[in-house]
Amino acid sequence: MGLGLFWVAMDWLFTALTLYECFLAVGVSLNVGYLLVGFSLAFLSSTVNFLPGGLGMMEGLITVTYSYFGIPAEKAMVAALLFRVIYFLIPLAVSAALYLDTLQKLIKSRLDNI
Repeated sequence: MGLGLFWVAMDWLFTALTLYECFLAVGVSLNVGYLLVGFSLAFLSSTVNFLPGGLGMMEGLITVTYSYFGIPAEKAMVAALLFRVIYFLIPLAVSAALYLDTLQKLIKSRLDNI
């Protein structure tokens, strides 16, 4: 149980660091408190939202939360969209490519056995 908790904590840590780096990419340096509040709200909203991965809700909530903290809304929205691309779309594309490659190899091996 402890090992599982460790890996979950590491996943959250690196996810929060990804969000931090997205804000750095748009020229905003967040303090740890602001980072953790925005990160927590975004991921809580994605678990309650009925859309997969909190699509749209997470970006909107990140934008509103960090705008409330005094960060320009445009920069917060760009950072949120960048975070979505890095955290969700890139792994989805890599997974799809690996799946299609595996499927192609499976079909080829079955055709060779006929």
